[in-house]
Amino acid sequence: MIEWIENIIKPVYYRTYLLRKIDKCHNQLTEKIRERGYANVVFFAANLSMWRYQGIYDLLKQDPRFKVTILIAPFSTFSPSQIEENLIALKAYFESKGMPYEDTTVWSKERYSIRVWLDPDIMFYVQPYSRLLGSPLDNCFFTDKLLCFVPYGVGTVAESWSVNTRFQNIAWRLFYETDIYREVARKVAFNRGKNVVVVGNTNADVYLQPIHNNPWKQQSCSKKKVIWAPHFSIKQDMYLHRSSFLWMYNLMLKLAEEYRDTVQIAFKPHPRLKTELYSIPEWGKNKTDEYYRKWDSIPNTQLEESSFIDLFMTSDAMIHDCASFTVEYHYSKNPCLFITNDVQEIRKPLNELGCSALDAHYLGNSEDDIRNFLNQVVIGGKDSKKAEREAFFNKYLLPPNGKTAAQNIYDNILDSIWGK
Repeated sequence: MIEWIENIIKPVYYRTYLLRKIDKCHNQLTEKIRERGYANVVFFAANLSMWRYQGIYDLLKQDPRFKVTILIAPFSTFSPSQIEENLIALKAYFESKGMPYEDTTVWSKERYSIRVWLDPDIMFYVQPYSRLLGSPLDNCFFTDKLLCFVPYGVGTVAESWSVNTRFQNIAWRLFYETDIYREVARKVAFNRGKNVVVVGNTNADVYLQPIHNNPWKQQSCSKKKVIWAPHFSIKQDMYLHRSSFLWMYNLMLKLAEEYRDTVQIAFKPHPRLKTELYSIPEWGKNKTDEYYRKWDSIPNTQLEESSFIDLFMTSDAMIHDCASFTVEYHYSKNPCLFITNDVQEIRKPLNELGCSALDAHYLGNSEDDIRNFLNQVVIGGKDSKKAEREAFFNKYLLPPNGKTAAQNIYDNILDSIWGK
């Protein structure tokens, strides 16, 4: 009964009050920026693999109309050790590129008042959820600002929780990959997706570069390079429960040993998997950390916890159960095996993009399926899905307007504030 009443009242509240209030705030702030002549921009960086803003950061940084600040703010829901790992990776990345940043984990209480010392106008958040960065920095405290969002993963789900959060309704701009996701927002979101701008995948700008660094361990002879990327949703009560990790974790190490002369495997876990394993009694911190370390200790295996584009583009195949990777790995045009016990259940929440991406995968749910994929497709080269992946790439993965996604975002911000 309560849920039914909420479903009636909530849309009315958004459309008759909250969204009108937000529109007024956005109009006032854009007018203020025009009068002042520049905008203060804040980028939040929580995890290196979720940093999707390099291209747009570079464009804004070179434009005197924007004053840009990077705030390193790891998710407060992560364990202390994982927060420290994220800090190290982010700092190393930004320092290697000569990009100044602020580390929010060492701030004094007064420093958190970024309204006072940064006076942000435009704020790019990593995820569209609340309570991830801690109360002083959370998006719910900046609803009067021009909030922006570039998904850290590709949107493949067509359900309310994926497009109709409070943040997604009140944000100034949601920079999405395809028209497919915009159409979902138009049907489902309280604001009918009016703040959605289709720009392409920001990672496409990097995927489509002609040259990529080789992050793979040096081997004594040529071997096929395979990525194993398990999702974090391993608990039975999780909405996206997949649980492949819990039956595959020993198997993948065993296969790495058996195929040591022909295959090398990179373990690329979802950033949240470690946190989930820490919380499971039969795993915990010690067992989890030891398992992760083991992947770095074997000659033909490696652990990859940060950026993954170079890893994808220099690999030969992937085995996984991650929604966004279902789309993104197709940038490599290489074969991929999706692990699931019930493909129809996996397909239920997917939009057109997700379904088409999954159709271009091989499917498996057993040790035999994984072995067959390695033997027949990866090593044997009998790749019956090759043409299907090529067609998917040409239809869905190229950014619109003949520009990079970063350029599309930059152009939209300029047009929205200063006009064409």
